[in-house]
Amino acid sequence: NGFVQFNPLDYATQKQPLDFYGTSFITNNIEHTIPNTTHQDKLLVELGTDENAFQFNLVALNYLNNAQTWYAYKLDGLDKDWQYTQDPKAIYTNIPGGDYVFRYKATANANDWDILEKKIDIHVATVFYKTWWFWSLIFAGIAYGIFSFYRFREAQQKQVFDLLSKAQLLEKEKAVVQYEGLKQQLNPHFLFNSLTSLSSLIQIDPSVASRFLDNLSKTYRYILKSSESETVLLRDEVRFTQNFVELQKVRFESGFEVDFSINDDDLDKKVVPVTLQNMIENAIKHNIIDDESPLKIVIFTEGGYLVVKNNLQKKRFVEGSNKRGLMSLTSLYSYFSDRPVEVLEKEDSFTIKIPLL
Repeated sequence: NGFVQFNPLDYATQKQPLDFYGTSFITNNIEHTIPNTTHQDKLLVELGTDENAFQFNLVALNYLNNAQTWYAYKLDGLDKDWQYTQDPKAIYTNIPGGDYVFRYKATANANDWDILEKKIDIHVATVFYKTWWFWSLIFAGIAYGIFSFYRFREAQQKQVFDLLSKAQLLEKEKAVVQYEGLKQQLNPHFLFNSLTSLSSLIQIDPSVASRFLDNLSKTYRYILKSSESETVLLRDEVRFTQNFVELQKVRFESGFEVDFSINDDDLDKKVVPVTLQNMIENAIKHNIIDDESPLKIVIFTEGGYLVVKNNLQKKRFVEGSNKRGLMSLTSLYSYFSDRPVEVLEKEDSFTIKIPLL
């Protein structure tokens, strides 16, 4: 029937693009038809939170050899590479909520993918507990809870602190009242004893009685002046105590000895008013005093303390002693200093150490 002549170098493969379509997609076993679109058309598929598993069905019209039809698809936002297959089904499961683009194309030559593609925009709704606003609310709620707890604890601590402050203030006022009561109790006894001594001196030695009255006046002037102060200089307290001691020597004569040995550097420190008078009165009240067994009191400063030490010769019975004087003084000093009042009793001595302020 004749011959066919051709040049193989002039041979060119005839390129026949296929018509292809996305026919439908299936979610929750329900098939939804996809409208026929061109390459320029935009189609949006809205899926709910329970529709994050779906299947796209594709078809291509290959009239020459349907067995040589190849498909390629890719889900932008999930797939990194194109998927090449002869199966016209694209199946996806457990897709996180978000926006995606499903791209697909078909060809009769598996080695030639230089063809136009079609696209379908897909929006998968995000489960509420995975949304940014939900976690923002959670973190805001946690932050508010922490802040509320902090404010509650702060208010509680402030309330406790206020109660403790009030309690401490009441305790301090109680100690002050008790100490003032002690001073008021001592003053009448002291005044009575002083007036008795003064009455005797007026008849025996008027000049000594005059000096005695002068010291008594200075003593009460100091008591009245210091009654409005919480603390006084140790210098003033010592000067007052020396006048007080002179009055007591008139009464007890050689049975009463007091020695002062105060460091000059400590004279500008402070004490509670009439501290030394109370300590000396306490020693006089509880110890035997006579010429044969004199009461010896040493007052000195050491290591930031004012020390009052006397030899111990206890009376068997102490009139009017309620043992609260030293307790009141100790309680009062606890509000002025972190260092406690120290009391040391031995067989032959009694020592009180009072912190200098």
